[in-house]
Amino acid sequence: QRIGPLWRAALFLALSEELCTIQTQEDGLEYAIEGDVVNESQEERRRGIIEKYDIFASSMVRLGLIGCWDVKPLLDGGAIKKSVLPRIPKGPAFRDVMEEQTDWMATHPGADADALVLHLKRTFPDFVAQDEAIAK
Repeated sequence: QRIGPLWRAALFLALSEELCTIQTQEDGLEYAIEGDVVNESQEERRRGIIEKYDIFASSMVRLGLIGCWDVKPLLDGGAIKKSVLPRIPKGPAFRDVMEEQTDWMATHPGADADALVLHLKRTFPDFVAQDEAIAK
């Protein structure tokens, strides 16, 4: 999520680096003749690496993860503090709750705020109002 719209550039950079590693390994094989079996197996390795990255990028699209970094939180910090987890302290615990919300939203696309509220209350029971019991 932190890399955001630069994911494509990062993917191509990683692909290029991996392909360069093969090229570096090839440079040590100066005796290979064009069309040799060694060259063919290295071409197969290149195709395999490219296919692996292509599958990854296609999966990102199919899973609907493109643009997930632009999704706004279902609950803002004030709403969480006021009605969801009123006993939450400021500081690292609050940050942990907000990060949990972001992670949960990424793994539950299309879910609503009510499901998130239930999840947060179950995940952080120490911060739930004292008079509110959460069934696990």
